Amino acid sequence: MIQEKRGMLKHWNMALIILTYSLVIFGTFLTRSGVLSSVHAFAQSNIGPAFFLFIGFMFVASAGLLLYRWPELKSEAQITSTLSREALFLLNNMLFMCILAICFLGVVFPLLTEASGVIGQTIPSLSNIFNGQKVTVGPVWYETTTGPLFAALVMLMGVAPLSAWGHSTARTLGSAVWKPLLAALAVMAVIFFGLGIHQPFALIGFFAVSSSASITLYEFWRAARARGKARKENLALALWRLFGRNRRRYGGYLIHLSIVLMAIGIIGIDMFQTQTQQSLAVGQSLQLDGYSVRYDSLAQFPYADGRYVTRAVVSVFKNDQLLGELYPRVDYLSGRRNHDHPRSAQHAAG
Repeated sequence: MIQEKRGMLKHWNMALIILTYSLVIFGTFLTRSGVLSSVHAFAQSNIGPAFFLFIGFMFVASAGLLLYRWPELKSEAQITSTLSREALFLLNNMLFMCILAICFLGVVFPLLTEASGVIGQTIPSLSNIFNGQKVTVGPVWYETTTGPLFAALVMLMGVAPLSAWGHSTARTLGSAVWKPLLAALAVMAVIFFGLGIHQPFALIGFFAVSSSASITLYEFWRAARARGKARKENLALALWRLFGRNRRRYGGYLIHLSIVLMAIGIIGIDMFQTQTQQSLAVGQSLQLDGYSVRYDSLAQFPYADGRYVTRAVVSVFKNDQLLGELYPRVDYLSGRRNHDHPRSAQHAAG
């Protein structure tokens, strides 16, 4: 968009294209080479070295071509304001690159720790630190390191489209966002006082989400109202025709709203999910975050397509009131009972 509208960031765009393609091939290399143990990896094959050589060739050749054509890709304009739309888009890109670096480090960290054994062998005094033992990082590390960056992205996603191309000031940007920010603060008051949510990180996440959503919805309303007054159209018709005239812009706003919904789900999963594990006999119950879950029965029966199903019936209560039943089950693909071979289970749903 910035290259199209302003003739800027041509070098950056080409670098992102090269990096994207190289990382796609690198991901294929990881799943095919067997260098990492993962549930997403295929069986190890001898195609790994070929992929590795192809990655190196493509990256070096593409970078060489980019450097060769560097003068011809010079920007036609410069960023003159730190609050302009192109500057905020570039900041958005920088946040994405930070997330890329963190995730890339997490993926290759086992390889780095395993390769560090060479340092320990070369310098014996460091052998306790660099011992060559493969170490992996878990979900907590990814969530802790990328969570603030994603919150900043969601917030920036709402603010950036309101800034002007070329030049924008804090005053003009503030005049565009203060009304939706008031709406976001009202939502936060409901969350804090009405719903009783007081977790600091959850509140930060909900503030970023509500701010981005309110700014985006405010933009829809402001543009539709302005067109409605100018063309004597009702609000719904004006909004429909706005979409028809500028699908890229308002389609992008719809994507923003969908990311807001995703962010709400992620906040709920990471901060409000309760998990437990316990073995129950038929008729026994367990307590889980204010709910009572009772294991009622277990049944086994075949399906006409050859599957054999083992299904439980679980009743869910809250305040001694029955809310409903759940039916967790395992489907066995073979046409016979196969409890000794759990790998034959296709899926389990609860």
